[in-house]
Amino acid sequence: MLARTLGALTVLSLTTTLSANVMLTAQTRSVSASAGDAEGTVTNSTSINTAGPYDDTQTITHFGDFFGGGGTGNATQLSSVTPASISGTLHADGDGGGGVGTGFAGGTASMVIDFTVAQPLDYTLSATMTAPIGFNHAWIKLYGPDGLVIDEEIGEFLGNFGTADLTGPNARTGTLEAGDYTLDVEASASSIDFTTANTDLMISFIIPEPASAALLGLAGIALTRRH
Repeated sequence: MLARTLGALTVLSLTTTLSANVMLTAQTRSVSASAGDAEGTVTNSTSINTAGPYDDTQTITHFGDFFGGGGTGNATQLSSVTPASISGTLHADGDGGGGVGTGFAGGTASMVIDFTVAQPLDYTLSATMTAPIGFNHAWIKLYGPDGLVIDEEIGEFLGNFGTADLTGPNARTGTLEAGDYTLDVEASASSIDFTTANTDLMISFIIPEPASAALLGLAGIALTRRH
């Protein structure tokens, strides 16, 4: 009997102020579902690297004839990237993984966003990540001109299973210096043999407009009204 596996559930809410001070330069969003055993692996995947909406689901069911391993993997993503905002909901799961030592099923959903900051800007990152014991992980990484700015990871690669709360007073804040940045967010899980895995991730990343820009805008409105 194959075990029921919830693989990975990722809810991504990413809001970024893209303006004269922040320019979106590239992005890749993808979903991938896999299942297999010692006989081989079958994968369905899609990706997009242009702005706009992305709504896709990938599902694969595969059971090996000889070893009997495999199962059903699934991944979904509903997201949007525009010059004004980035948002999305990502989900992945697996059902099965029989065939002792050989079978697996699961999925992965990810977003990689590249942007350039023209001048120093403050940022706030709020997130919760849950990774119970199993073959699952979630991470939030922000790379900047001098290396890693944010490095939050939980799950199998570090062995730190549980929940990471980065909300409220635990939110990550700081200042982004001028330069190029990459925000890398991923949640993935796989059922191996008869184990189960479950990963949850919620994130909000905000780069507000600098106060000086807001004041200049108000000054411009006042000047226009005066004339």
